[in-house]
Amino acid sequence: MDAHLVYQEFQAGLAHLKNQLERELDHLHEGLAGLDPFSHDETEKWAHELYQRVIQRRRATLAVLFTTH
Repeated sequence: MDAHLVYQEFQAGLAHLKNQLERELDHLHEGLAGLDPFSHDETEKWAHELYQRVIQRRRATLAVLFTTH
């Protein structure tokens, strides 16, 4: 297989992954916005914390994969 073709496929795969992670991050932010961290409901507090952790991990993944050094 031609190296240029492999590189193009690799770049397309990375672009797809980045797009997917960004869409997931948007979805997580929407879910987080619907939760009250000061609620008296322990489940809602737990869910809010979980959403925050997942968002941090997705941001870290995007930074590692798509930040040029």
